Amino acid sequence: MIRSAKDSDWDSIERIYNATKLDELRFDSRNFVLLRLREDFVRFTKLYESAIIVHEAFSPNLDGDMESRVVAFLARFENEIRGLYVEGAYRNQGLASNLLEYTLSDATSEVSLSVAKSNVIAQRLYKSFGFSVSGEFLSTYNGVETHALTMVRCGDQPTAADSM
Repeated sequence: MIRSAKDSDWDSIERIYNATKLDELRFDSRNFVLLRLREDFVRFTKLYESAIIVHEAFSPNLDGDMESRVVAFLARFENEIRGLYVEGAYRNQGLASNLLEYTLSDATSEVSLSVAKSNVIAQRLYKSFGFSVSGEFLSTYNGVETHALTMVRCGDQPTAADSM
């Protein structure tokens, strides 16, 4: 289930971010050390001021009962996607596509995002939704330089589901 994030989702958002942030840089040859979300003022502020949608999934709790919990999220501020994170155990199940579909379904103007240049898996996903590379820039994560790409998508493009 996809829904708007609530204040009570912040622990889950932080947990997912902290567990997956370095995954986007795993194909880069440089050595990165995690800077937890609460310690990364710039990224925390950008996420906090964004509209966040979350994807819930059912999983067993400690008693073995099934419960719904947040396993992925997408952050969007105006026409910029600022983050898309999926918990490792829930990858390759279409959750990232579902979140993109949901957020792009009402886009009437250009939408942009940044992605690590080495993260070809994410780039492939974004290209399947009509994004194309519009530029390259030097970024830093926790004091280490890395190359990143800006990708854009025109607002009048159909989403991936529309083209099927």
